[in-house]
Amino acid sequence: RFIFNTGAKYINRASLPWEAETDYTNHMAYYKNNIDKIHAIDSDIILEAAIYETVFKSCEQVAIPEWVFKAFGKTPEKRNFNYQKMLFPSGKYVNHWEEGASVPDITQLETQMYFYFRACKYIDAGFEAIHWGQVMLIGENDTNHVNYHKVLSMVREYAKTHARRRFVVMNGSTSGMKGPDGKLLYDFHLFPARMRPENGSISHPPSESNPQKCILEVGHIDSIYKKSMGGLTVSGWSTTSLPYIVDIDNYGGF
Repeated sequence: RFIFNTGAKYINRASLPWEAETDYTNHMAYYKNNIDKIHAIDSDIILEAAIYETVFKSCEQVAIPEWVFKAFGKTPEKRNFNYQKMLFPSGKYVNHWEEGASVPDITQLETQMYFYFRACKYIDAGFEAIHWGQVMLIGENDTNHVNYHKVLSMVREYAKTHARRRFVVMNGSTSGMKGPDGKLLYDFHLFPARMRPENGSISHPPSESNPQKCILEVGHIDSIYKKSMGGLTVSGWSTTSLPYIVDIDNYGGF
């Protein structure tokens, strides 16, 4: 009712698993059932899934399908995803979120295969957009964003034959990234609001009688305002500043 009463056409974070699914058969069937119900009423609505800057040890419960190996030009093996193979070789960001939950390194082939697998499964379920989380964190070692460009290009190629409308819209938490081809990596950008208390105001729990007044300010920490990179998009159009969404994040308690 909320979706249809508001007239929303883009549902940000319709699925937002901080810890990724492990039972893909039942989870994807659940997603598809709900997405089909929505599209039966309004076929224009785009629902977004999220692949965050996390990898949990539970990923090792998931078998790697043959089609994933083949997509990367590898000989298929009968094995599950390997958590250790997705981590930064230097040990950086290991257990960054909690024990057994780390920041994956996009330069690692295992991470690329895992992210590709997840993106394709979401597309099969009917999602037409993917949010890629803190891409600069996962891509810290990705010189010229070569590996991100590779994975996103593969996902877009998969969408051409498997997505509901043969297209997938993608974004990441960044003010701008370009691939080795010089094109913007994402269809739009997304970044947290980065609110701060009003001048003279003390941060406090809000109430109806005493709200927490906040300000959105250009230049406040790493806010995106006036910083969204322009250029040539993967769709072929140019812009001086790529459109972006500002969302309400849990950073700093807001």
